[in-house]
Amino acid sequence: MILAAQVLASQPSAVVGGGLARMNGATNVHLGAQVCTTDEGLVLGFRAATSLRVPMLRQTSSDGRQWNDETYDGVSTLTTLTALVGWKVRFGQVSLTTGITPGGANVSHRRLIPSVVGDSIEATAHPAWLIGALADIGWHMDEHWSIHAMAGYDVQRSTRIITDNPPPALSYRAVFADARPWFNLSVGFRPAGRKTVDTSDGARPPVLVVGAIIASWHPFDRTGFNEYNPGLFAQYRWDSTESPWYAEAGAYMYSLSDRAVYAGAGKHWEFLADQSLRCSMKFSLFAGALVLNTSEGASPQPVIVPRLTLDVSFGSIVFTVIPAGSATALGLSFGVPLS
Repeated sequence: MILAAQVLASQPSAVVGGGLARMNGATNVHLGAQVCTTDEGLVLGFRAATSLRVPMLRQTSSDGRQWNDETYDGVSTLTTLTALVGWKVRFGQVSLTTGITPGGANVSHRRLIPSVVGDSIEATAHPAWLIGALADIGWHMDEHWSIHAMAGYDVQRSTRIITDNPPPALSYRAVFADARPWFNLSVGFRPAGRKTVDTSDGARPPVLVVGAIIASWHPFDRTGFNEYNPGLFAQYRWDSTESPWYAEAGAYMYSLSDRAVYAGAGKHWEFLADQSLRCSMKFSLFAGALVLNTSEGASPQPVIVPRLTLDVSFGSIVFTVIPAGSATALGLSFGVPLS
């Protein structure tokens, strides 16, 4: 417990990069980002990644046990969000990190549906559990910047039965994503150190928070909603006072099964604090623009949403209320201060 507390209190770093992955018999673009502690020894953090234009594989079976590849139908975007637990050793400027990445995957699948009245695009979501492992070799140019060669292997199985017939008639299923070996070249950044107290001239420095968008809950009507919403966001607080202004941007898989990006600004108001526990509760209003990637194309819309933010010593837990009538949702995200 003491070791874990020391790790969570240490200065984290962000690593962002891209490369290639292999899924469903095809090579695709693979983008990844992670935030984790950077001291030697135990490493804790989270990792988000996406693989683009993964072909969906349709399989057939005459007995329900042995499945045979048949054809491809449409393409998918696989987005994963996992915890990262590992161990890091340093050899001068070179570091080696190995770890495991348990978490979840979600597939946004798009396919063309021909029709005599006009073709349409269907978009569906298919969440699944994931377990992976990675190795990271880093070269640290100075105390802030580093270059990384990373490789990993993720195991997930995102499938859906299309037609289930009794043997010996053929049954059909869709395989949206299978095991994923991947390789990335990445750039890492570690700030000079946390500055959460007054400086000598009384000014309070800004704070950059980088975090993971995790999930949503629809309390009134859950039918048809995808409630696992992996993504990333960055929030810049203009100062570290109790009630700062902030700007924020992010991207995630939204509840109607496809991708979304947003940007805007807001204001925090602290209403509860406990100095002994080093935590505080803030209410905020966020206003900005949201662009949804729907079946009909990009759909921009304005947003104004209330939030509750619990700031603790190692991060921020954010609850966002998304008002939409019977489709109202409560979103959950978690951020880590980088400066």
